[in-house]
Amino acid sequence: MGRRRKSSIYDLKVDLDKLDQTFKNSHDLYGKTLLTRGDAISGPRGLMFSNHLDQFVQVAEPEIPLYSTGYENIVGSYSDSYKQIEDDIIIIKKIVKFPEFNESPYILIIYNKDLNIYDIIERKPIENLTEHYCYRYDNKLIDSVKEGDEINKGTVIYKSKSFDDSMNYRYGVNALTLYWTDTRTTEDAIVVSESFAKKLISPESDTIRLQINDNDILINYYGNSNVVKSFPDIGESVKDNIICAARRKYNETVLFDLDDSRLNQINRASDQPYYGTGKIVDIMVYSNNQEYLKEESNAQIRKYYDINIRYYTEIFEELSKYVDKYPCSDDIFYLFDKARDIITQKEWRDKDKKFSNLVLEFKVVYESKIAKGSKITGRYGDKGVISEIVPDEDMPITENGLRVDVISNQCGVIGRLNPGQLIEQNLSFITMQILEEADKYESYDEKLQLITRYLSFVDHTLRDQLIELKQKDEEQLKNLLDEYSAIKSMNITQDPYYSEFNLDSFTILKNEFPFLRKFTVYNKVHGEYREMEKKCAVGFKYIIKLKHTPASKFSARSVSFVNNKGIPTKSTSYKVNKSLYSTSPVRIGEMEQSILSIGIGYDLVAKLNLEHSSSIMARERLNTSLYNHNIFSDVKINVDECENRNVEILSGYMKVLGIKFNFDEQPVDEIETYYSENFIMNPMEEVEVGFNKSFGSMVKIPEKFNPVRIIETK
Repeated sequence: MGRRRKSSIYDLKVDLDKLDQTFKNSHDLYGKTLLTRGDAISGPRGLMFSNHLDQFVQVAEPEIPLYSTGYENIVGSYSDSYKQIEDDIIIIKKIVKFPEFNESPYILIIYNKDLNIYDIIERKPIENLTEHYCYRYDNKLIDSVKEGDEINKGTVIYKSKSFDDSMNYRYGVNALTLYWTDTRTTEDAIVVSESFAKKLISPESDTIRLQINDNDILINYYGNSNVVKSFPDIGESVKDNIICAARRKYNETVLFDLDDSRLNQINRASDQPYYGTGKIVDIMVYSNNQEYLKEESNAQIRKYYDINIRYYTEIFEELSKYVDKYPCSDDIFYLFDKARDIITQKEWRDKDKKFSNLVLEFKVVYESKIAKGSKITGRYGDKGVISEIVPDEDMPITENGLRVDVISNQCGVIGRLNPGQLIEQNLSFITMQILEEADKYESYDEKLQLITRYLSFVDHTLRDQLIELKQKDEEQLKNLLDEYSAIKSMNITQDPYYSEFNLDSFTILKNEFPFLRKFTVYNKVHGEYREMEKKCAVGFKYIIKLKHTPASKFSARSVSFVNNKGIPTKSTSYKVNKSLYSTSPVRIGEMEQSILSIGIGYDLVAKLNLEHSSSIMARERLNTSLYNHNIFSDVKINVDECENRNVEILSGYMKVLGIKFNFDEQPVDEIETYYSENFIMNPMEEVEVGFNKSFGSMVKIPEKFNPVRIIETK
């Protein structure tokens, strides 16, 4: 038997080269990273970008990236946000829910000629996702079809706004970006202009479910003395963030409460407003009490109840012609059963609980704007939080008159190891200068010669396409070059993993085109534009809006209820649309504690926690002191006898294990700080803990600084 030769570094390199050659033309292994420069970002940042693709939201008017990898449409083809007809079909019937509303939901009953089966296609204005997120559909084609029309295989009958008319996949917007050192971009924060913020408006939706008891009445909030109108009609917008308000009927005060002059106004002391915003796109009524609908004050509810019954009756009668006679899809059987349940007045249940009266369900769509705290990102794991939205006139302006859209931290590239964002931004900057240089030539042939020479280093495919276009249609080529000149950019495509263009290629470009240089940029200071100290590169970068919004984290709370443990209780009123904002308490966690401790004495942080959250007695004393003293003076309270409720709860849990805590307070001025590589501590208290013999300390700290003395339990 021969001796086995040891593998060498050379052998490993040869194997990797073979592997590269094997998969160089096959990108099946790369997945979502095909949308970024995988060879110009670190592995963790590539993974982060993959997660960002699951978290981005559709903006109102997305754009095709000016710098792309060429795989955008391939990735987009796997999206389920469009409906492509797989076989030739015939439109049999169109049933509309709200004929007077252009964005009304409806269904198409179709016949599949190839499969000899009946099916349905549902038309929806939006597609709901998790929480309030959604995306809009482009329904121009489906809205244009009529009964009897034939639709050929391969036709895209509806699609999300992420696809343009040519089915190019878009998921962000191009922003003129400047990398700069600015206090507003500390910790990778981002400054954006107002006009760019408007580009990031995205749709959101909400389903508002109201359970109306039989002793409740909806006040006439949207009506007047002649019209009974408790809520907005289909297609109308919610006013004052109140979709409707319910008033409880009491026999003692019914004549006063239900007087016409008072039914138009909300009694904040007794009425329950239901909050929402946006435009009503659908209304559903689930009723278990037909007598309630006959009351005159409920005429509007009755109107939409009758619309629903009419809509589903028409669906039931039409589907009855097919379900027992012809092959039908599962969707038809599901809709048939649903329609039958609705028109036969089946007893409804809400969250598996029976209700006595009715449930109103509103679907609203509204625009979500970015604000301070919103998150945006590029395609390289370079996410950031918006720190400020400034007027356009206060953003920097380049020497050629372009207004900067986004200011990012230039140190973030080094810290995150994702130079791909610099390749995109600088390549766009150079493209801008090439096009400006081409504008100096009078002949289109000279312009084309300069541009194609530049593309020989950057994008061979686009170069060949321009040369071919000149041979086929020179007039169209001139129009295309004029368009490039107007937008000061071109659609550059580079391979995500095997592109020959990298950071070193910029040196080659600079030598090849000596006129390339950095721009002078002017910033507005005290109302006047002043030249920045250094010349800059300013180019376009593709920006994606993420789901994280500050509004979802907002909570406002004053003195309120506590549970049996003395901990502030959470509120569900915001989730059921009974309050305008969340009043749930926000816990200060470990990370927040560390941030509060920066530059602040540990004793002050401890006292802050004690007064605001940890101690019931301290909270009461603080509230009393704030009411009885000038809040602008130094408010002091005595916390010596105040117990930490968190420690009391912990002691209660430990008691069943036979563990007892004994605390011996130590004056703050006597505290010494111990620091080691893995541990930092400011011992405020000295604690004696009784444990069994098997307990072992996880962190070894010198006895002098160790606040915990371990006592073995006998």
